[in-house]
Amino acid sequence: MALENLISISFTNEELQQVDEHLAAIKSLLEGKCVTLTPEQRKEYGRLGNGNANWVLKTVNYSTGQPSFNPVFLDKAEFDKDNAAHTVLAPRYNQVEAIHNMIDDTLLILGFDLYQSALSYYKNIKMLAEKNVPGAKAIYDDLSAQFPGHSVKKTTSTT
Repeated sequence: MALENLISISFTNEELQQVDEHLAAIKSLLEGKCVTLTPEQRKEYGRLGNGNANWVLKTVNYSTGQPSFNPVFLDKAEFDKDNAAHTVLAPRYNQVEAIHNMIDDTLLILGFDLYQSALSYYKNIKMLAEKNVPGAKAIYDDLSAQFPGHSVKKTTSTT
């Protein structure tokens, strides 16, 4: 029985070149404006989620509508600039995340297909090695290293 192939895709060199060029252009546009944090730094900051994003927006609106209530230590220009940048980046992030998820899902399915095909090959080479087909044992020995503890049961002859 043939294996079920869940996905069958390929890319031309031209398509890959276009993807690479577009990604490089996006990266170039964002470098110098966006930051890259270390995993430790990421733990220091909270993400602005749906619940607190609405609260922040209300605060921005109040600080604009009632400027006399703004504390002297609040840099209102930076507050507004941060809000504007967040507002324009958020929908673009959502688009990039959707692309990320699409590629991630595709890689997941491709990986599954690859692993299932590799297992089929491995099972076949194991059978060929057990039947002493020339050249099969060397391949089986190499591939079986992936599964330590699952060695071939050796038959012992009693004389």
